[in-house]
Amino acid sequence: MKRDIIIFCAVFLLSPFITSAFSGSEVHITKDGLATITDTKVMQIAGGTFFTRMYWGDSYVRLTIKTNSNTKFFRGTGEPTTLSEISVGDMLDVSGELGGSDVLTLTAVSVKNSSVQKKQTVFSGKVQSIDLNSKSFVLDDKKVGSVTVVATSTTRFIKGNRTLDLAHIVVGDFITKVAGDYNITTKTVVADSVITYVDPNYYKPKNFQGILKEINLISVPMSVKVSIDGKLFMVKLANNTSILNKARLPVSLGRFVLEDVVRLYGAIREIDEPIIDAEILRNISL
Repeated sequence: MKRDIIIFCAVFLLSPFITSAFSGSEVHITKDGLATITDTKVMQIAGGTFFTRMYWGDSYVRLTIKTNSNTKFFRGTGEPTTLSEISVGDMLDVSGELGGSDVLTLTAVSVKNSSVQKKQTVFSGKVQSIDLNSKSFVLDDKKVGSVTVVATSTTRFIKGNRTLDLAHIVVGDFITKVAGDYNITTKTVVADSVITYVDPNYYKPKNFQGILKEINLISVPMSVKVSIDGKLFMVKLANNTSILNKARLPVSLGRFVLEDVVRLYGAIREIDEPIIDAEILRNISL
């Protein structure tokens, strides 16, 4: 072990560099061969072994890093990760024990990938824009500002009682929770789940008023289309739906005329299509 440390130090002394003139790797070695190295660059990966270089300006020293089942891996943010997140070009901070070899080798106890500035984060805010081609949308989070949310094949989109997809997100939606891997550098989060706020009262039974636009007496159940606040709703009429006139007396649907003012009581279905299941349909114009 002492022989390896002497060789290592000799390489340092013979290399043409001045540590104060270049920002680069930093090395600390104890007399027992325990080493802590900051900013060594990954040049090649072979399974659990990394071939790296420690740089000082244009000068470098090669370092082989070996890992095993006991090696702990961390992101630059300090979160635990795995070997698979390390790529060629990444900068590593490692600690471990120098090995007995003619090649400078370290068996790592811990490996911190300072190039991966990610962490599990939760965001919320309004949707600013959507790009279906890139499967992403921009969220205005009150703490960090604009965040790009990227969806994958496993991202869960939840809206009320439904599990949907990115196509059901619209500009202006309020996202109560986006959870996923957040890249601090790019302000991008790869979402595990996206929860959209839905007014809990929206799908509860309530009163509506609108203009009659279409009557369907043939299909079962019968239905009408009513324009409510500028939006056209299909109103489904069940066998027990009360159909009334202005005086609240029973009346035949056949007496209804297009453009009549109608009031109804019912619940909007929690689906994409605007459908109301009516319990009461009352013609104010009749």
